[in-house]
Amino acid sequence: MKYRSEIDGLRALAIVPVILFHAGASIFSGGYVGVDVFFVISGYLITLVILEDLDAERFSILNFYERRARRILPALFVVIASSLPFAWAWMTPAQMEKFSESIIATVLFLSNFYFWRDSGYFALIAEERPLLHTWSLAVEEQFYLLFPLLLLLVWRGRGRSAVWWITLLAIGSLLVSEWGWRTDPVKNFLFTGSRMWELLAGSLCAVYRLKKDPEPGNLMSALGLSLILYPMFTFSSETPFPSLYTLAPVGGAALILLFTDSKTLVGQALSMRPVVWVGLISYSAYLWHQPLFAFAYIYSINSPQPLTMAALSVLVLPLAYLSWRFIEQPMRKRGATVGRRGVFALSGIGITCLLMVGLYGDKSGGFPERLSPDVLAFYNKSGWHKNCLYQKGDGLQFLPNTKCTYNIGGTHRIAIFGDSVAASLSGEIAAALKNLDIEVHQVTFGSCIPVTNLVRSSQEGISLCPKFTQSVVSLIQSEGFDAVVLSANWAAYLENPATLTHMAGNGFNFQNAFSNMVSDFNTPTVIILPHAIAPYEVVDAAVRTYQRTGLNPELGIDKHQFQSNTLNTANQLALAVSATKIDALDPSKIFCDVQIPSQCAFSSGGHAFISDEIHYTSSGAKYVANALVPLITSIMNSKISE
Repeated sequence: MKYRSEIDGLRALAIVPVILFHAGASIFSGGYVGVDVFFVISGYLITLVILEDLDAERFSILNFYERRARRILPALFVVIASSLPFAWAWMTPAQMEKFSESIIATVLFLSNFYFWRDSGYFALIAEERPLLHTWSLAVEEQFYLLFPLLLLLVWRGRGRSAVWWITLLAIGSLLVSEWGWRTDPVKNFLFTGSRMWELLAGSLCAVYRLKKDPEPGNLMSALGLSLILYPMFTFSSETPFPSLYTLAPVGGAALILLFTDSKTLVGQALSMRPVVWVGLISYSAYLWHQPLFAFAYIYSINSPQPLTMAALSVLVLPLAYLSWRFIEQPMRKRGATVGRRGVFALSGIGITCLLMVGLYGDKSGGFPERLSPDVLAFYNKSGWHKNCLYQKGDGLQFLPNTKCTYNIGGTHRIAIFGDSVAASLSGEIAAALKNLDIEVHQVTFGSCIPVTNLVRSSQEGISLCPKFTQSVVSLIQSEGFDAVVLSANWAAYLENPATLTHMAGNGFNFQNAFSNMVSDFNTPTVIILPHAIAPYEVVDAAVRTYQRTGLNPELGIDKHQFQSNTLNTANQLALAVSATKIDALDPSKIFCDVQIPSQCAFSSGGHAFISDEIHYTSSGAKYVANALVPLITSIMNSKISE
């Protein structure tokens, strides 16, 4: 196969925006489309190699997979192994457990399936996943598991039927992606079936060039370049992807592969030595950039500074060069000291070793023995109560549910109604009320506002939340509770109330829906107002601070910033409380200006009050529960006096 320097230039054009996108450069809001360009290049080159071997009657499946192993595995193993010491030093056990799982998925080339289940490409937590980018390697290797066999079957008579088969598969895959972004965007982004058409587009370019070498042209190559550059600057995480929109970068890459050579203007630009050099090291650059950025996020409490991310972006290049020069090249060049048997043996050893590390890290819960006893004790008491979230399998048909009932047999009964924030409080509230002979029923559903018939417009499973809230109201009416406690991540719903939809249609707002529900309760109600939301994972940040300084971490957010962040929510809840004359408990009076001056505390005095960004730890929940006891006691005394 003839070497084309402009293809290495195209690789450079793909990798640089990917790196800058992950570094947070807002100008490259669609920089992730560089991966799609890589898919087209890969499909083109691999298909060209296979077809040339088929025509020469020298194709071997064993030889094909040897080349893939030489190309992919050595640098990948080195990057994973190099990440382990930083993971060991900086990750919490929960993070290390997830990292261990991702190692297993990566070496088995299943990481796209793992990450769609675990987080998703654009999720905030994805920034702290060192191996997130390996999803694209998994897609490629899953594709190449069967594609050579397909070509063996259909490549007859210079590919008369191959073109039709490849075209049909590509169209089918494109339709899958167009359907997928509408039904499950996360899975669609990472699913091989939704991406296969991009690789097949490169395959069609290879077949076309073999059958008829097209005439290079400035117009078509310039159009191709424009189709790649435009989405890099205009697409965003909100763009449906992959979808018909993806035709732009895929089509652009195809046009350059077909109509560009070193004599066209675009070809000359892509063939400049610095550009080609970046293209040559692009695979190693792709491997190194995500771990560098992820560990910067893990090490920092807040997001890394732009200057830090810029410096790391530059650092990617020398690391990539060293990896290319001393790992990739020695393993790939002809006459390499490691033969075929050695390649497969070393690949097997590398996969086995990394699998063992990953399996042990997963089974041990993230190597918790790494932490000092004090830090480990702090960490172990900083989780949150996740029981009885009904969407997790506790089933609406089981209301009332004895699994979610505390202090069974108490003289009085209350219901704790809300989302996962309410769930994080329930255990400690029940413990605080046990001596008062109060039975506690927890009815909580994650991400559902506890107000009848209201649902976020973008909420997955839009019909489940109203069904749940109505079931709870019916339960409260039928079971004769003495009080109801409402708790939720109110700001998530009320800071932008336009995103709320009322199932009964227009004309209803939060105030109306809330008042109607409280009236339907026909029982005393207490609402727990918003608490400060952290801009980072509190326990992770606290553990890292504790490890570095040996001092109890003092973390929080400026009180005025918290009030500003939740101003709309506070106003709406104040109106709701006033209109319904219910009791309110304000956590800001517990955590703001008390633990840390002028701040709403997340962690202080050897205790974390918030576990992730929003959920109360046991320590934080105890403070809220103790403040709730007088309100519940007053309600019960009023009931008795009646």
